Amino acid sequence: MVLVCFLVFVSLPLTFCLKGRIQIQVEGLHGVNYLDQQKNRTRFTNHDKAITFNSQLDRLYLNTPNKIVVHKEGQIDAVVWNPWEKKVSDLGVEDYSRFVAVESAAVHKIIQMSVDVNLSQADDMDEDIGTQGLEGLSQSSYVPGFDPSQTNKDNKARDWWTPMTTVRKLPKVEPMEETAAPSPTKWERWCKGPIKKLELSDSPMAGDGSLQSLLYYFNEESWNRFTKWAMNPTPLRIGHTAFNLTVAQRILTPGKWLGNEETDAMMYMWRENTTLRRWNIKRVAFMSALFCFQLDNAYRKFHPNKKAYELPDLFLAYGRGELPSHGRPDKVWGVDIDRLYFPLFVNGKNPCFSYTRLHSYVSLFTNLVMSHVDNHWISVCVNIIEKKVEAFDCQRGRNRQYLEKFAAMIPMIVKAVAPPESKKQLLLLPYSIVDVPMKSRLNKSCADYGVYALKHLECLLLGLDLSLVDDEIVQGCRQKIALDIWEAAQDPMLIQLMAEHVPSEYETSDVFDIEED
Repeated sequence: MVLVCFLVFVSLPLTFCLKGRIQIQVEGLHGVNYLDQQKNRTRFTNHDKAITFNSQLDRLYLNTPNKIVVHKEGQIDAVVWNPWEKKVSDLGVEDYSRFVAVESAAVHKIIQMSVDVNLSQADDMDEDIGTQGLEGLSQSSYVPGFDPSQTNKDNKARDWWTPMTTVRKLPKVEPMEETAAPSPTKWERWCKGPIKKLELSDSPMAGDGSLQSLLYYFNEESWNRFTKWAMNPTPLRIGHTAFNLTVAQRILTPGKWLGNEETDAMMYMWRENTTLRRWNIKRVAFMSALFCFQLDNAYRKFHPNKKAYELPDLFLAYGRGELPSHGRPDKVWGVDIDRLYFPLFVNGKNPCFSYTRLHSYVSLFTNLVMSHVDNHWISVCVNIIEKKVEAFDCQRGRNRQYLEKFAAMIPMIVKAVAPPESKKQLLLLPYSIVDVPMKSRLNKSCADYGVYALKHLECLLLGLDLSLVDDEIVQGCRQKIALDIWEAAQDPMLIQLMAEHVPSEYETSDVFDIEED
């Protein structure tokens, strides 16, 4: 076993996304020494009772008390950071000007860590790096409408379950912790929304009969069964993933980002629906997060030397419809399949252990902020017939750099699996890339990218206008996604197919999904 020692900074960011550059004050650092990052890290003492933001601010507070705006344990420093009007090039978006961060950290005294290169044992990591949590703030915290009494006193994850969306208004989000099961207490206060008042109905659609209701509507009987399971949850298998309390909570909780498990579960469910001909949707395929990861790795090898690159058999298996193996369609791309659909996580950057010098702390924090600003889900449609890759991004971003790998390599796969008589007619020119226009002011929570990505794909499949997906129904969409996956996991036909599943020769057990919760 080889051990590597290296030095790192540690910071747990608490970032507030504001509606604009307004006056912000932070209390609790009176008399504390700090290093001013804007003045060559000169040491000063903070004599102000409250720190006021009215311009760019970047300070490292040393040996801070355990309570400022955040409660921290194990980390001896704190950082208060905001770029104000200064452009931070690493962010790449205009939202940088609306961020204020107050963080616990271990920066001034660097932590030495020894980690097994193979990352085989989590015990190698230092357990004393520290934690932080939001505490009850005083009325003088200058947060309009903030209720200082809302500190989470119930330490059970019972806090996250709520009634059906279709009869409630959207609530304010409260701090939450995960444990064994939700309780009816917070059920009444959490899973509320959408903002529109929608009537319950026993019909397949909501009482208003709108096409939009197809995206969020479910009947009360189904929700009650789901509720009963959530009060005493048992893990359920859905494709190659598991639907358990953690996944359910992540889907249902406002402010939580969706993960690979739930997006892959939806892709599996749609694959089976098309394979079993439950949908009148033909000539489509739904890809997994693993496919995107594998193609990204292959593109890194392909791009430097395109002429010498040989397409691995793994991608031929995808092109023949043998992968993903759960719900495998056994249909050939370009022959039986015209379109590929999948959600894609873009702007992925891993800030862990990236910066090891003290002056790089700002860059480290920038990366950490990016995990909440730039990193996000989009939905992708690869149209083999029209030779184009379309991105559907509720952030209205430019995604060419994240789609180039698909535009370049999918034509190679299509040609490789094509019948001999068709190969000569197929060119290896990259597909065109299109960022499909989206309406503005979506996803104001900055946390519903995954929901938008899945529902945009659903709109494409059902022939619905993409504009039907908006913030007013997004909480109902979250509940519909969770309920759909839960019902699919108990579908007798799918249970039988999962029991009879035979893994592909290209699939092994040595695949790990490492992601930040």
